[in-house]
Amino acid sequence: MPKFAPKFSKGSPEKDECLLVLDFTPQSPDPCLCIRNHPQTVRSEDSPEISSEALLVQLSRSADCVQMDDADDNTRPPKRRKIRIACQQCREKKTRCDGARPVCQACVRKKLGPENCVYLDPSSELSDTRRQMKLKREMENLLDGLTLPTRRLADALLEVYWDNIHPFYPILHKPSFMRRYNEIWSQADSSHDELHHFDGNVQKLRAFHATLNIALALGCIRARSDASSLKSAKTYYDRSSQLLRDADMEQGSIQLVQALVLTAQYLQSTDMANRCWITIGNAIRIAQGIGVQLDLPSESQAEREERRRTWWCCILMDRVLSMTFGRPVMVVWRTVVPKPEPVDDESLSEKPGSSREPMEVQELSTNAFFSQTLKLTDVLMLVLTNFYRPVEERRISTLSNDPISKLTLVVEVDNELARWRQQLPQHLIFQPSELSGETNPIYTRQAALLHFRYLHLRILLFRPITIDLSSGILLAATEPQRSTDFQQMVITGCVRSCVSAAQELVDLLHIQLHSDCAPPRWYAVFYLFSAGTVLLSVLVSPNLQRACTENLEGLLNTWSRCMETLTYYGQMGDMFAKRCHKILQAALTPRSRLVYDQDPIPVENNEHNQRESNESNVDQPSTMDEFQALLQDPDLADAMAWPAGSQDWLNSLPEERSGVFALNDYVTSI
Repeated sequence: MPKFAPKFSKGSPEKDECLLVLDFTPQSPDPCLCIRNHPQTVRSEDSPEISSEALLVQLSRSADCVQMDDADDNTRPPKRRKIRIACQQCREKKTRCDGARPVCQACVRKKLGPENCVYLDPSSELSDTRRQMKLKREMENLLDGLTLPTRRLADALLEVYWDNIHPFYPILHKPSFMRRYNEIWSQADSSHDELHHFDGNVQKLRAFHATLNIALALGCIRARSDASSLKSAKTYYDRSSQLLRDADMEQGSIQLVQALVLTAQYLQSTDMANRCWITIGNAIRIAQGIGVQLDLPSESQAEREERRRTWWCCILMDRVLSMTFGRPVMVVWRTVVPKPEPVDDESLSEKPGSSREPMEVQELSTNAFFSQTLKLTDVLMLVLTNFYRPVEERRISTLSNDPISKLTLVVEVDNELARWRQQLPQHLIFQPSELSGETNPIYTRQAALLHFRYLHLRILLFRPITIDLSSGILLAATEPQRSTDFQQMVITGCVRSCVSAAQELVDLLHIQLHSDCAPPRWYAVFYLFSAGTVLLSVLVSPNLQRACTENLEGLLNTWSRCMETLTYYGQMGDMFAKRCHKILQAALTPRSRLVYDQDPIPVENNEHNQRESNESNVDQPSTMDEFQALLQDPDLADAMAWPAGSQDWLNSLPEERSGVFALNDYVTSI
């Protein structure tokens, strides 16, 4: 028994540094003994004094209580220690786990090793739960915010898309897309089913609805060109843009790339040219980020072809916009992604892993057009890289330094273009006599559009030589030794080929103005302006007129058709057409008389003839001096040397301008 010999003092707090106070109250934590340390406790004189005998008796009782508790602890079984987390085996079997590591006792009895006795971090479980809750909230918010037109209207607009857009840009796999589209309507009242069919992936669902809305917008534009249709198209575009604004660009997906490419297609038909350029750039970067070049063994034929088509649609848009705006292409290296096969969507297997099986290439396929278009853009890249460059400050032709040395390249690229045309499938060869025949209308339209692109590419190929000749660099009278007779024949042939392609392109666009074979309006205006610059250069250049002496009357007729067709598109509300018409008309009207004074050619502009008669007594400088000054004018030089110069400045030109066009104020330099 422990012995306590406390010392007490009476009224001397200096000596009473510590007192042991025994508390036997039932409220104390331990009823047997509670010792509290009271430093500097002062006893009053009136406090009753406890005898030492009584204190010893109380301490003895307390010690007995402590010994009884020790005896009880030795006989009582140990309590089970509470653990923070049990292993997965015990959690699944709902057995008690002691939390021992690396293997708990329950797993030891079951002869399980550390690979089976696994403990999960509670924080990861909590984060998974939170992630699932966040996903559910995002899905609910997305489904609540989705807006679609009536089923009847949506079906009609999609039908227009499949008939007028998809055969030329087959970026989507139609059966897969339509299956998801039908699921939306059949399960519109069940968000859980919607979640199931899209594997709970909010981003895939978001990208699909963005693609659907932009497809509806393209259908509106193609169905009709009136103000109400354009307004409806803008509504669908805004919905798609809102969905894309919240998309996960870092994670990315094929569906997201498809939505961006179709958005760029829509923006081509608007005044938002720079946004179109940025959008296709984003699509390319996301496609590269998700590894679009990788073939997966688990892919189906449909998935592989859709992936390849998506990438090559990016390449196609990148090259077309580079040609249009005079800007460098984003993908300059040779791509490792194979070109898609000319196989229709319905012939592609959707069975997982079927991409390893051989595909049967069809003799007649609507997707053969896309394959031939990609081959044609390969020739386009040869033209752009050899004869044009993205200009930094002034838009000039790169052939002006040494044009003779480029003649060999012109001949080589012309051979490539001829070889491409010779290898065209029979159903894609353009035959004007078959436009009203009984052939498949899709094939007829595809053949016509390919022919338009072919003629335009020939203009791009031969136009640098044509501009150099018109400016006096080639075949100059003061430098007859500059080129040989053979070179002069080649140069003259280039000029005639350029003018012939421009005339044929304008005449076909004029004839097909109201037919289904006409290209989309934006491309039609684009081709007309490109051909119009060639016609303009001949009308104001004596050198070019001497090279085309047998065709001057037909040239004027073609010029009239070009301006007439641009006027028609302008009256339809196309601002781009109005601007192109004004640029060409303003460039020709005050200057063409300089050439007509030497070579009298009838001009159908009565107002111009009257002004020429009134000014006949005014002394005029020489024609060549005036034409040299004309070519130094950046306004016309941009138009004639395009696409070495960009055409993005056309979209920033005001609709109405008084006086002379000061286009250099609007030229965008990159």
